[in-house]
Amino acid sequence: MFTGAVLRSRMIFGWASLIPDHPKRLGSAESVEPTQRLVFDGDDLKDVLRDNPDSGFKVMERLCGMIARSFMEQQAK
Repeated sequence: MFTGAVLRSRMIFGWASLIPDHPKRLGSAESVEPTQRLVFDGDDLKDVLRDNPDSGFKVMERLCGMIARSFMEQQAK
């Protein structure tokens, strides 16, 4: 049963690991064609972003935008 979304090139998943006090895993993913993944440990990535506030701000800004767009798309349905 498919209940999620189809991600296209350069899209991200697994962002929940960047949210404090949030479950580390909300779902799973399966590739339908050859795929390259870049995998980060959420806690390690948060440490890097904490040590580099400019980059951390940019990542969190984009994350917030992605979450907001997702909510708006759900409301439009």
